[in-house]
Amino acid sequence: MPKQFYDPPCVYSPVNIYSHGVRAGRTLTLAGQAPLAEDGSVIGPGDPAAQCRRVFADLKKTLDLAGATFADVVYVRAYLTHKRVMPELRRISIDIFGANRPAFTPVIVPSVRAEGALVEIELTVVFDV
Repeated sequence: MPKQFYDPPCVYSPVNIYSHGVRAGRTLTLAGQAPLAEDGSVIGPGDPAAQCRRVFADLKKTLDLAGATFADVVYVRAYLTHKRVMPELRRISIDIFGANRPAFTPVIVPSVRAEGALVEIELTVVFDV
């Protein structure tokens, strides 16, 4: 099956061995996105709301490039380094997804890929056609 790869400009990518998004057939999978500036530094150290907003902003760039929106998302997996991140993630997710209610799995982990990051989120989209 042919694949399409999506790597938006202005989203940090430390290596070229993966893509931010890959579409195969009707499914688009977005790699875990951490709250990183273009230079790889962590946005909003210690601030769950700032980090969640940055992650969703960068995920939106990949969705836009692939012709999708948050309304198309069917699954969210969020890696959190502490339970205190969950209330902000929930609040921001309600604003982001609105009436769309994707399946959602929060996972508490000891760390994510960037030192100081509190959250990393991956998405799955299924297109109608």
